[in-house]
Amino acid sequence: MAAKKVQLKDNSGNKAYPVTSSACVGMSDGSGNLDDYIKKFEARGYLFAGVATPATNPGTPDGNVFYLATEAGTYANFNGIEIADGEAVILEWRGSWAKKTSGFATQKKLTELESETENLERSKAPINNNYSESKLRDKSDGFYFTDSVGNVIVKITQDGLQAIKLLDKDGNEIGGVKGEDGTVPVIINNKLIPSSIKGHPLYGKLIVSLGDSHRTSAWYDKFCELTGSHRNTEIDNYIGDHQYDYDVCALMMGQAMALAQYCNDHNITPRLILIENCHFGKITKDIDAYVPLREDNIIEKVYASSQDWKENINADLPNIISSNTPKLRSEIKATFNTKLLKIPFSADSVTAGIIKLTIDSRDFNISVEEGDNLEDALTKLNDWAFNDYTDWSNESSKGQTRTDSIELRYIGENADAPYDISFDSGTTGIIMGSIEESITTGSQRYFFNSFDLKEWNTTSKWIATNGTACYPSMKALIEYLKEKFPSTEIVVWAVQWLQCYKPTSGKKPNFANETYSGSGVYVLNIDEYYANTSVANYLSSKEAMKNTAEYYNCRFLDVDKACGINIFNMFEGYYNENNLHPKVQGYERWGETLARLY
Repeated sequence: MAAKKVQLKDNSGNKAYPVTSSACVGMSDGSGNLDDYIKKFEARGYLFAGVATPATNPGTPDGNVFYLATEAGTYANFNGIEIADGEAVILEWRGSWAKKTSGFATQKKLTELESETENLERSKAPINNNYSESKLRDKSDGFYFTDSVGNVIVKITQDGLQAIKLLDKDGNEIGGVKGEDGTVPVIINNKLIPSSIKGHPLYGKLIVSLGDSHRTSAWYDKFCELTGSHRNTEIDNYIGDHQYDYDVCALMMGQAMALAQYCNDHNITPRLILIENCHFGKITKDIDAYVPLREDNIIEKVYASSQDWKENINADLPNIISSNTPKLRSEIKATFNTKLLKIPFSADSVTAGIIKLTIDSRDFNISVEEGDNLEDALTKLNDWAFNDYTDWSNESSKGQTRTDSIELRYIGENADAPYDISFDSGTTGIIMGSIEESITTGSQRYFFNSFDLKEWNTTSKWIATNGTACYPSMKALIEYLKEKFPSTEIVVWAVQWLQCYKPTSGKKPNFANETYSGSGVYVLNIDEYYANTSVANYLSSKEAMKNTAEYYNCRFLDVDKACGINIFNMFEGYYNENNLHPKVQGYERWGETLARLY
């Protein structure tokens, strides 16, 4: 039986063997069996003298003859030629003996190849859309595919099939083919060759996500899957655990500092850092109106209460400024006592349903999925930025895993004002306990918005970090990352902010008008949707992130615009009712879009 033209070369780089299912000796050019091989040699004027062993004595031939030899050893009567184990050669006489590699395999080597082949396992990939994919996985270090004369074209490793530079069987580059690891093998004229098409630039590279409550959601793994990149769960957890270790007002700056510390401790560098955030709020000035919010010099001023701070900060500001040495990147941190509410929850068991926390007439709903436990439910509820809508904030705990409670700090005008908090557990079995009230420390920061120290005593140059902090915070974040990770690509991307309009039973849909009174049929009012304060603030914040990315020559990827999820279809498997956070299918759609835009 003829041997196949595709050959396997072992990792030693010394030999190439044709793959054959026959027990006879196959030929390297796939032209036939041993008899055919002998006939071709004889056609060149050689006589076949037989199969030699180390003990054979050929004497001195009177013409051109050749022997076949497959037994390892020293052939003393053939000028002491050495034949290695598994080697099959021609011993050719043309006035003296010479060894030539035959290009065919011994029966022993065929047996070895058969054994090695058993080390390969064929695994069937899950069906994806309308196609399936088979992968050949090698349990050894890898194999090379060669052409009929032993030139290496493609290799198989544990990372899959890869084209490499075209090499001869001794490892020398030939042919000027510019393939390399990560290029895509293509078939041209029925031959598999390395192409100039590169694989995905993120293949095998480390990526890191910085952001808000979406930071490590399902889009992350989908993006890695589609680009061939990978995330480091230990890094992600470290960021979550240590983002509050630093005395900075911007949560994402704390994340960046935690990332820098981890990478420094472990001597690693990400290939890509992805940045998202949808809680910066509306912008009011141009990007050039702000310096980066870098907090190298913190000036503390203590107040007895939030009321005391609010009533006296403006009058105190000139004295605070003048009594401190002018320094760039300075910040005043006004601290004060305020209320802290700990809201406990418990459950004997948790079932699917909607839970709703109402704070001062504002509803915050999340869906509890089948299989979720109490920790899952509370962590999702804690992902809300409550301070976007109320006088209460979970800024110091948002993004953390919550096991049995959430905590809210008062940030309004009057800490003594009464609060109204209620809870609807729906069908979930989750119970809210008695609210625990205590006193904690709050703060408000004012940063020196100038590069000119002559303006130090100008109170208008000291800007509160709330409300208009998108530009100064993003500028500081990107500058810091570029300083700490000069070779890492920084990409800013836009998530979605889809205010839910589909109602729970018995409620009028948000942003909708009834077609006629009593019909119960509603038409979405898109103008009303975009006029909503939260939506308008998000769109303004997204524009600011885009502008900041371009300001620092970073890429901006508008997943919000490109993913195809919108307020007309958001509940068709993408979102739960009354929830700003997508289901897994919605998040994965984000990841697919992000990979496509990249």
